[in-house]
Amino acid sequence: MNIKQIKYFMSAAQHDSLSAAAKEQYVTVQAVSKAIADLERELGSQLFIRESRGVKLTTFGAQFYQKAEGALRSFAELETFAQNYAANNVKCSLRLMLCTPRFHTTEKACKSIRAFLEKYLNVEASVILGSARDCHESLANHSIDGFISIGLVSEPGIECMTIGTVSPAVIIMRNHPYTKKASVTLKDLQKYPFHVARKFDYFYDAVLSGFRDHPDFPPIENLESNSRSMLSFFLRGGMTACPCISSLGELFPGTVIRPFSFDESVAIPICLNYPQGGKTQVLTALEHLLKNDLFLFSFGGGNGFE
Repeated sequence: MNIKQIKYFMSAAQHDSLSAAAKEQYVTVQAVSKAIADLERELGSQLFIRESRGVKLTTFGAQFYQKAEGALRSFAELETFAQNYAANNVKCSLRLMLCTPRFHTTEKACKSIRAFLEKYLNVEASVILGSARDCHESLANHSIDGFISIGLVSEPGIECMTIGTVSPAVIIMRNHPYTKKASVTLKDLQKYPFHVARKFDYFYDAVLSGFRDHPDFPPIENLESNSRSMLSFFLRGGMTACPCISSLGELFPGTVIRPFSFDESVAIPICLNYPQGGKTQVLTALEHLLKNDLFLFSFGGGNGFE
């Protein structure tokens, strides 16, 4: 989800009308309708009951509205914080690394994160990709200020702050039978080859830890980490685990993401990691940003970091 979807949802809920929300937000009714439909699909629950004269919140929608109010307040506080921060003419640098393998869209994601950080922290940001080993070495030689991992980091000399959670999903080819399903179950995973990339480091550990005791968790197929092996794997109907982050888009050409079923899913932490006792001024500002949830709304957004 992203902050734009939240704004459209709040406006529609306050006016009991998509058209009134569109007018208030200076967009088309189609834009509001699509944003809310995308949000409902990502949440897996209906927010509104569509009626002839407008819309009405569902029970879930009413509860979600209460949470969304706090998110928008945090957004306003964050804007004020950024304005005050910029007013002091402080121009720092922030060097982050994403602990993730290189996918089809990761370069675009890095650019979006960098733009987001520069906009809200008034810093000169750099965001690059790296394995766990790359992150640790870069942190040790001070070439980065911190790194973001999907999964907990428990290493000497590193402070790990959980900034949110993400659910697991699977990557499948566009012609796979499961593209017709909104989500997949663990029993579904037993019918086709299943893979979790060891190169995904902390995410790999988190998936195994979360599902270790589940009787339906399928065996994991070992694959060589090259494009030929992955293509052959997908052509056999194979599925590989990944975080359910829609802003990553098409992780491999010709593939789609399907989340695990809600009842069987687990929460995998997204973490900010930095040297123990070495929190700089800009890292403190970043922590403030993360605690206001705007980054996570953007991180899960279908349109990237807006």
